[in-house]
Formats: sequence, C-alpha cells, structure tokens
Amino acid sequence: MRIFKLHSEGYIDNESEFEYKQINDFREIFPLLHDHDYYEFFIIVKGSIRHYINKQETILKRGHLVFIRPSDFHSYRPNGSDKCHFINIAILEKTINELFTYLGNGIKKNNLLTQALPPSILLTESELISILRKFEKLNMLPVFDKKRLNTELRVILVNLFANYFIGDENNNNNLPEWLNMTINELNHPKNFKKGMPALKEMACKSDEHISRTFKKYLNKTPTQFINELRLNFAANQIRFTNKKIIEIAFDSGFENQSNFHKQFKSLFHYTPNEFRKLNHREYMPNKK
Repeated sequence: MRIFKLHSEGYIDNESEFEYKQINDFREIFPLLHDHDYYEFFIIVKGSIRHYINKQETILKRGHLVFIRPSDFHSYRPNGSDKCHFINIAILEKTINELFTYLGNGIKKNNLLTQALPPSILLTESELISILRKFEKLNMLPVFDKKRLNTELRVILVNLFANYFIGDENNNNNLPEWLNMTINELNHPKNFKKGMPALKEMACKSDEHISRTFKKYLNKTPTQFINELRLNFAANQIRFTNKKIIEIAFDSGFENQSNFHKQFKSLFHYTPNEFRKLNHREYMPNKK
C-alpha cells in the first residue's frame, strides 16, 4: 500500500503559517492515500464523505470536526451521490507546537497525538453555526494582510482546541457518538442545572441504556456525572467570584443548600466556606 507524502513547503505560506480552503468539489481533493508533514483541521459543512483513515473507514457528515496529525494517513471518497462541502485548514507543525507550549501542561497532548484514530467531534448545529460565522469573518479581512489572517486563524484554532480537544478525557473516539454529544451539551450550565431531565432529552435513549452506558464508559452513574459537573462549576464560582454561597448553590442546580454542602464536602473534603477561605483571594488595591 503506497502512501504519498504531502509537504508544507510550497503549499503553506511561511508568513501566514496556515492554508485555509473551502472545498466544494471532490476534484479539488488529493485523491490518493497520503500523510503530510503538517497538521490539518477539517469541518464538514454540507453533505457527507467517506473518510479512510489509518486503515479504517468512517462516514463523516455535517458537523464533524476532525484533527489530523502528521502521522495519520488518509484519503477522501464520495459517499454515494452525496456531495460534500468542507473547510480545510493546513497548519505548520511548528505552529501547533507553539500552541501546545502556550497552553501549558493542562493540555492532554499525549491523548491527542497517540490515539489510534485522530480526534473527531460531532458538533451540535448551534456550535457548527457559531464556528462557521468565525470563518465567514475571514472573508472580510484585507486580502494581503497576512499578519491579521494569521492572528484570526490562531484565535479560531485556540477556540477549537479549548472547546473540543484539550483537558477533556471524556471526549474521545472510544465513546458512543450519542454519549459524546450528550457530554458536550451537559457541560453548559443551562443543561447540567436541569439535571436528569435534560440528559434524557439530549440522549434520546431509555433510562436503562443511559445508566448502563455511563457505567461502562465513565464508571459512574448519570446522576454522579451531573453532580460532579455542578460541584466543579460551584467550586470555580466560589474560588473566582464574590457571589454568596447560597446563590452559587442555586446557580449550580442545587435547590437544597444542606444537600449542596454535604455533596461539596464529600467531593472536595472541605465545606464551601472553608474552600473559599483556602482558595479565594480578595482584590485589594495597594494603598500608598
């Protein structure tokens, strides 16, 4: 099996450090199995496509966001008569390495780079629309202002990493697609605050199937998962804001303050007030 090597030299401009394309026709795609000495992001905007990647074939549809590493070898094929429109961003390896360095040790770099299959996320429709709007803004930039384009693309890149690929051990290719999507949605306060009713509505699965899948892949019940989201949200509010504890408890989805205190201490080994004293710093300007 021959794998062609595509090179950044002559393809990616060294000054802008990116090559941004909107692909509307399969004739615009390199048709053979290949890898490259650079990274790629691509997002399916319309239709679907067969993606052959590291000896496996998957069907990608609208909303799929994929991060391709230099070690990945892949090719694209039509999915029947379905047409496909996707955005492709090729990025110099040094640019991604600089991003990893800037983001620090909190990024799960090894997970991103060593998984058998490249990280892939199915975005919700609202997430996809939000990202596409950011790309649309690129069309309004002065055409020869490469420095501005570089900055704007870096902002998009950091947002993609921050929202979908770093620090989230649950977001990986081992989870069922519906579970990944449900977890992504549950990370929004408006959803975890609603608790199990919101989870069931997003999952569209039976109670038994939801419980069984959470235990299998996350080793916790759905209720435990939701409560941990709520409690971590509350802990960050306690640490970084001056809101009253009772207000934070309510904002996190706890209607019973006694239950909130009990669960908070069980997870963090401190009461909310003790946690604030240990971790919160009041802003106090220096007096001359």
